[in-house]
Amino acid sequence: MSNVKLSILTPVYNVKDELGKMIESVLAQTFTEFELILSDDGSTDGSGEISHIYAQKDSRVKALHFENGGVSEARNRAVAAAKGEYIGFVDSDDVIEKNMFERLMKTAY
Repeated sequence: MSNVKLSILTPVYNVKDELGKMIESVLAQTFTEFELILSDDGSTDGSGEISHIYAQKDSRVKALHFENGGVSEARNRAVAAAKGEYIGFVDSDDVIEKNMFERLMKTAY
């Protein structure tokens, strides 16, 4: 991925029922120069598999999988993997407006 301006980081832990909605809302962003890093913190409910499926379908999505270390550890691992000039966080149970990051990036530039 050559044009990553923004890394959107999401810690994931046992959120199978909400995760797809959050991912879809990020992938529908009007700002498209991003990567979405899903940092699975040892989920036992299938959330890790959902992350992996999205990563296979869309090159902007990266799925990281680790043993449970807590939300801070999941965020830190995602930060370490981030390639973007800017970093944004979206919780795994959030649904965001389609122009959220476009508006934020216009403000940043």
